[in-house]
Amino acid sequence: HRASADIRSLVAFLEKEEAFRHDCEARVDAWIETPDRNCSAACLCARFIKRVAGHTGNVVSSVCMPLDKLDFHPNGGGDED
Repeated sequence: HRASADIRSLVAFLEKEEAFRHDCEARVDAWIETPDRNCSAACLCARFIKRVAGHTGNVVSSVCMPLDKLDFHPNGGGDED
């Protein structure tokens, strides 16, 4: 039963990681539309954090998932930026 708990934890982590990345992108989009403030530094930080979260998700999934289940797009086409 340890394996099923590990799988549930993996799925939960990857779902949270994806939601977090989308939240980062939504914040950047909102900050770009803020006309009365310069949010450049916040946008750069959010994009960097989003990238780190994406790499973390990639490491976790590549360690825990079978090779044929990995989401690899040799010519792009994934949701990476």
